[in-house]
Amino acid sequence: MSTAYSSMQHFPSMLLICFLFLFSKIKSDELQMLLNLKTSLKNSNTTVFDSWDSNKPICEFTGITCNSDKSVKEIELSKQNLVGVLPLDSICQLQSLDKLSLGYNFLHGTITNHLNNCTKLQYLDLGNNFFTGPFPDISSLSQLQHLYLNQSGFNGSFPWKSLQNMIGLVTLSVGDNLFNRGPFPNEVVKLTKLNWLYMTSCSIEGTIPEEIGNLIELSNLELSSNYLSGEIPSQIVKLRNLWQLELFNNTLTGKLPLYSNKLSGEIPAEFGEFKKLVNVSLYQNELTGPLPQKLGSWTNFDFIDVSENHLTGPIPPDMCKKGTMTRLLVLQNNLTGEIPAGYANCSTLLRFRVSKNRLSGKVPAGIWGLPKANIIDIEMNQFEGPVTSDIGNAKALGQLSLGNNRLSGELPEEISKATSLVTIQLNDNLFSGKIPVSIGELKLLSSLHLENNKFSGSIPDSLGSCYSLTDMNMASNSLSGEIPFTLGNLPSLNSLNLSENEISGPIPGSMSSLRLSLLDLSHNRLSGPIPQSLSIEAYHGSFTGNPGLCSRTISFFQRCYPKSGVSKEVRTLILCFAVGSMILLAALACFFHLKKREKYRDRSLKEESWDLKSFHVLTFTEDEILDAIKQENLIGKVIAGTHGYIAPEYGYTYKVNEKSDVYSFGVVLMELVSGKRAIEPEFGDNKDIVDWISSKLKTKESVLSILDSGIPESFEEEAVRVLRIAILCTARLPAMRPAMRSVVQMLEDAEPCKLASSAIGKDGVFNKGREGLGSEKCSPDQ
Repeated sequence: MSTAYSSMQHFPSMLLICFLFLFSKIKSDELQMLLNLKTSLKNSNTTVFDSWDSNKPICEFTGITCNSDKSVKEIELSKQNLVGVLPLDSICQLQSLDKLSLGYNFLHGTITNHLNNCTKLQYLDLGNNFFTGPFPDISSLSQLQHLYLNQSGFNGSFPWKSLQNMIGLVTLSVGDNLFNRGPFPNEVVKLTKLNWLYMTSCSIEGTIPEEIGNLIELSNLELSSNYLSGEIPSQIVKLRNLWQLELFNNTLTGKLPLYSNKLSGEIPAEFGEFKKLVNVSLYQNELTGPLPQKLGSWTNFDFIDVSENHLTGPIPPDMCKKGTMTRLLVLQNNLTGEIPAGYANCSTLLRFRVSKNRLSGKVPAGIWGLPKANIIDIEMNQFEGPVTSDIGNAKALGQLSLGNNRLSGELPEEISKATSLVTIQLNDNLFSGKIPVSIGELKLLSSLHLENNKFSGSIPDSLGSCYSLTDMNMASNSLSGEIPFTLGNLPSLNSLNLSENEISGPIPGSMSSLRLSLLDLSHNRLSGPIPQSLSIEAYHGSFTGNPGLCSRTISFFQRCYPKSGVSKEVRTLILCFAVGSMILLAALACFFHLKKREKYRDRSLKEESWDLKSFHVLTFTEDEILDAIKQENLIGKVIAGTHGYIAPEYGYTYKVNEKSDVYSFGVVLMELVSGKRAIEPEFGDNKDIVDWISSKLKTKESVLSILDSGIPESFEEEAVRVLRIAILCTARLPAMRPAMRSVVQMLEDAEPCKLASSAIGKDGVFNKGREGLGSEKCSPDQ
């Protein structure tokens, strides 16, 4: 009895201990979930994660809000330049999470069904990102009040039926996505608490339902750029709280808005006297004459869009007089005069677009540094003068379009501080001087057009750090020096034009790894061999006007001949170094090389050396490999013995430096496993080994058909493992390719040394268990 009484006395203490233990474990789990998010977005150009330290309380992390129990309640990381794939399986384990805000970033990948586990979400913003695929059914998120998915790359069928459980939804923004065409969803008109409905450009067809009048709380309704037809329903007059209605770019009948019509004549001068006018939308009409010069000078003016008309005269000077203007859109008219000086101080401007007019004079210096502007577009005018150092203040600037003017001077170094730049178009001006080395700091830069200017000096090596570059044009300048080796590091580069310059030296071997739809190096002073992978019909016109170039396959160039004086032993060693950026791959490479050498042992040195041309896709040369043979690069000892086995005590394998390329690495693996070259006639026109292997990944039999017929059946499993690694390394999206460190680990797990442990003797028979490779795993010295 006393024992039971004593146990009862201790029960509350035990319960408290259990609760504290459970609470501590929950906090630990939430910390790990947030750190998983940080890891997934580690390549982001942001400082937001600086405070995400495992030694700090999670409630002190930037962007994190906790509830009274110190559990994560909100994640607010919008507009933070985040890059990566969302780990929703981890995020949605946060039991108290009711707000997830990640809009205006650079997130990609698919949104998985794990999102359904965020059952307490009331606010979800994934808008303005770069996702792919359809958006999943989210029926379990019945507590949602705000849903932002606009302009995020989604396609396919949108799960409208999942909205029927969200009776408290206030904001629905799903526009600017390529959904499948379908009728206006009935589920939407039943959401009677909606205040904001944005369904612009999301493939809705048919008529607007009469029930739209049930949404009496609506203040904003945007249905433009769809496939809507019929009359605007009369019940729309019930929307008494509506302050913005956009229905343009449909085939609706009845009354139309003022813009996107065929309105002609002049804008009445009385518009300039309106005391409460804050917005003017008259674009895509046939209006003529000047804009009223007092326009927008009386109120807290917001924006003007009179683009695509025939307006003349100057830009009204006082539309930003009250310091509230967000958009100046007057492009594609016949406006004249200079940019009014007052706009240089308009710090609220998000878009400054005056292109395709007849404007002239110098651009006010403050325009270059507008702190919130994401677009500065002045192309196709007659502007003069320089881009000033104020450009360094344009922290939000994504698009800089200055083409086809008379701008001059040097491009300021401060342009590197405009770190949000995605597009730079300076073509067809009078810019001169060197291209700033600091331009390599623009990590988001996708398009760079500097053609038809007077730039001189060399192309900065730092451009090889602009990993987002897809389009680069520097044609018709006075650039000199060599093509930077680092350009071969640009995984997404699709178009490269360096023609009509004074560039000299060889074409870097690193460019072999690029997959370009357009390449133009013509009319320069290039010399040396054209890389084999670039010697294809699609590029034949890309090298004209370079008399110093040679080729083994393009007939109208002088023929290249291999260098003499390199011994067979040195060439074999170089091959082992080239394909052996790590010891595991070196063993595999030597195995395949020795097998081929035995098959063709009667050929001359010249013939055998050219049998190795499939390895030219690597982004470094023999000289660079030999230069890298230093003691500090040593990671192990291995060399191919003359009788087909590995002798660990006789040679060295060295680390591949930062110039190596995971994609090229995967191509080499494919060559080794298949016994084929990077480009073979059997692959088809404009197709390589990557395309060929991709076409065969259908059945087990077709996969096995890829393997070199010389590989014994007992080692097929190991060869398939290596092939799988090669496929990962050559993924189409650079972001999906593993890091080299991961490749090392995967190769260890694949046990390629087990495959290499059988070497070919002089009699052509596979021999197992030779000295130095008798074990199933590679020893540390190998």
